[in-house]
Amino acid sequence: MKLQDQEAPVSVVAFPRQPMQNISEKGIFKSPPLRSSHFTCYQKHRTMNRRANKHYPLTCQACNRADTSDRWVCTFCSLQICDPCTRKLQGSFQRDLSRLVEGLAHSMTPDPYSVPPSRLGMRLE
Repeated sequence: MKLQDQEAPVSVVAFPRQPMQNISEKGIFKSPPLRSSHFTCYQKHRTMNRRANKHYPLTCQACNRADTSDRWVCTFCSLQICDPCTRKLQGSFQRDLSRLVEGLAHSMTPDPYSVPPSRLGMRLE
């Protein structure tokens, strides 16, 4: 039986304990930084499965793109990247994540995929 004149415990008053510093104004959380296991993936990101990014949206681990579009996840090292980064990684960068990150860091041209396409295939700008 709870007594009415008692104060609430400190742990309840301080809930939630974790600060909300990693969340953007759109409600998208910053993804964890790349680890050495991502760069030395045994499978070299051969099998990437599409995952929904709706319920707990994260930024892309390669380009930090903050949206709720689907992410591609490596089945071996759990790398989570957006669709444009997946196409670049599987294409011109030959599944080498270090080359992709270096290419994104030195890229001064705007990404044509910065705005996700609509379901009808039309570009929304």
